[in-house]
Amino acid sequence: QHFDLSATPTAQIVVFATAFPLGALLAALNNVLEVYSDTYKYLNNQKRVMPTRATRIGSWIFGFEILSILGIICNLGILVVERSGAQTPLASPDTTGELLFVFIAEHFLLAIRTAVQ
Repeated sequence: QHFDLSATPTAQIVVFATAFPLGALLAALNNVLEVYSDTYKYLNNQKRVMPTRATRIGSWIFGFEILSILGIICNLGILVVERSGAQTPLASPDTTGELLFVFIAEHFLLAIRTAVQ
C-alpha cells in the first residue's frame, strides 16, 4: 500500500549510492523517525485499521527489479567517471580499459543479482 512512498527514496539511494554514500545512513535515520511518528499517529490519532492479507506487492516488483539493474549500471558508471576525472577522451586506450572493466563488472554483478533471486 505504501510502496509509492518508498519507491522514490529507494531509487535515489540505489542509483546515487556511489556519489553520496551518506545518503543510505540518512535514509535509515529517516525510516526510524518515520516508524516512531507513524506509531504515535496510529496509536493516538486514528481508529484501528482492519488488517488485510496481501499475497505479494503486485506490479511494484517490476519497478524495483528495474531499479536494481539501473543501480548497478549507474554506480559503476559513476565510479569510472570519478576515477578518471572525466578528462580523458572516449577513444583513448585508458578509457577503453575502463569501459571493459565496467562491462565485465556489470555482467558479474548482474549474474550475482540473478543468482540471489
